[in-house]
Amino acid sequence: MCRLFVELSRVAGFATLRSLDIIIVQCRDSLWSVPVTGLLEQHQDAIGQLCRRHRVRRLEAFGSSVDPARFHYETSDLDFLVEFLPLAPGEYADSYFDLLESLEQLCGRRVDLVMTSAITNDYFLQAISRQRVVLYAA
Repeated sequence: MCRLFVELSRVAGFATLRSLDIIIVQCRDSLWSVPVTGLLEQHQDAIGQLCRRHRVRRLEAFGSSVDPARFHYETSDLDFLVEFLPLAPGEYADSYFDLLESLEQLCGRRVDLVMTSAITNDYFLQAISRQRVVLYAA
């Protein structure tokens, strides 16, 4: 079966292409595919609006969120990595919790929102690095 891919955007040196159920990411000369759930595709524009409103620099999905074989529409949560634009010290908590709540309301399910800068476990970082999908980049 063949699918027609449409270029969405160029983000941080990556050319991102989308069909109904797969994203193809090209970086330099290598090409690999990363499955993406329909739920994230369905809300792609709204996720971008939330990121702009909450001053997000980069939002990435990982885990079962990007693996249809592990994602169960009725029970799975959504896992995101977030990096914020520079904020005043007192604004980080508000931006974080407002974004978390907004993503949960938008997607109608529990969200795990991890600040990339807070990851100190190298094994965890390596494990998720193989499956990260950029949803938004400012």
